[in-house]
Amino acid sequence: FTRLNLVDGTVIWYYLGLSYQLALLDHLHLCARLSYDNRSLLAKDDNSYTKPDGSYYIDEYQFNTGFITLEPYVKLYLGKRFHLTGGLGMGVALQQTFDYTLEGGQTVTGNEVGRADSVKHNITWSGFAGIGYDIYLSDPNAKQQWILTPFLETSYMVSQRGVDLQDQASFDDALSTVTIRAGVS
Repeated sequence: FTRLNLVDGTVIWYYLGLSYQLALLDHLHLCARLSYDNRSLLAKDDNSYTKPDGSYYIDEYQFNTGFITLEPYVKLYLGKRFHLTGGLGMGVALQQTFDYTLEGGQTVTGNEVGRADSVKHNITWSGFAGIGYDIYLSDPNAKQQWILTPFLETSYMVSQRGVDLQDQASFDDALSTVTIRAGVS
């Protein structure tokens, strides 16, 4: 598995889960989510192996990763409906494979490379922050409420792939992803 010299990987996937919130104060709520977080991505490394003409081959990695995540977080209301969110998360890997393709070559799965299992992490950590707006589906003064909340968040999950320090140079070789979530809770 070669060191990736890249700063960008892109793909759109889904994030599904259940959420719960408890009002500690009128403006401060304690919340939790249990979710499936798909962090699959396509990444290209345009600086790996040198061609005979001095330019570089382009490597392509398709990471297929999925996690069950538990995310405790807080909501800070700035008025009756608009709020800021922030919290931490722990993810347990359900799927961690990758496909590797060298420019003009054939695709090799991570298991065929023989090192995929030696460098993956089964548990990852994340942090996130966002904004949301509550639309009450039940009486806002009721003891129990149903609330529809459109939201926008950014999440940073670290150490999705571990580092084999014998073959790789530093902890920078670990895979971490930043995602933008937009949806409805």
